[in-house]
Amino acid sequence: MRHTHQLMLASVAGFCVSSAHADFVNPAELIGNATPEGVSSTTTFALFNHPGGMVSPQEYGLRLDSFTNSGIPITFSFEDTNGNSTVRLIVTEFMDGSISLNINGTISGNSANGGTSYGDFMLDLTYSVDATGNGWEDNNMSDGAVLGGLTGLNTTMDSPLGNGDFLELSGKSDGSDAFRFLADGHRVFGNMDEWVGRGWVMGPNTNGVGFDDLLFTAQIVPLPPAALAGLGMLAGIGAYRRWRSHR
Repeated sequence: MRHTHQLMLASVAGFCVSSAHADFVNPAELIGNATPEGVSSTTTFALFNHPGGMVSPQEYGLRLDSFTNSGIPITFSFEDTNGNSTVRLIVTEFMDGSISLNINGTISGNSANGGTSYGDFMLDLTYSVDATGNGWEDNNMSDGAVLGGLTGLNTTMDSPLGNGDFLELSGKSDGSDAFRFLADGHRVFGNMDEWVGRGWVMGPNTNGVGFDDLLFTAQIVPLPPAALAGLGMLAGIGAYRRWRSHR
C-alpha cells in the first residue's frame, strides 16, 4: 500500500517534504496566494515517484526509454535517497485566464534492467493547461509542442547526455490529452483523492519502441506562517474558493 507523503515546514523561509506517513491534503484545501502583476495565483506541489508504474521493482516519476534507444526501460527518480522530493510543480493562473504548469527539479536516471546509473539531470517542462473539476489538463494543446527537456548535471560515462547537454522533449497526445494533473488517485491503491500527474512525451530519438511518459504523485507545499497571516493570502483563498464554486 502506498502511503501519502508528509509535509514538514522546516522554517518560515524553507521547507522539506518527505515520504513519511501523513494525512492527505484534500483538493478542497488547495489555496492560491497573491503573486506579481499579471498573475492571479500560484500553487506549488512537491512531486514523488508513483508506485503504479509499469517497470518493476523501482518506482519513478519519468520513464524515458528513448533516452538510450536500447529497448531497455530507462527510469528517472523524483526523490533523493531519503525519500525527499527533488522536483516541484508550479501552477500559475494568469489574470487573462490562461494557466501554465511548470515541472522543474533534479532527477536521477538509471536502467530498470541491470541497474546502470546515468547520473543527475535538471528537468524543466511547461504545459499550457485548463482547469477541471479536480485539477488541470492540457486538452491536447501540447501535442507535438516543445515542452522543455533534460539538461545533464552530473552524468556518468554510460549516459548519452553529458554535463551541460540538453535533450528536448515535446508533448504527445493519447488521443484525448497529452497531460493530466488530477486529484483522482490514478493507480494509487487506497486513496482515490491523491494528486497524480501523468503525461506522454517524445524525445528527438523516439523510435516507437518502449514508453516515454510522466507518472508521479504530488503533495501541496504549505506556505510559511507569515504568508498565511497576510491580507493578500486571505484574498487569494477567497478567490480560489470562488473559482472552485463555479466549476
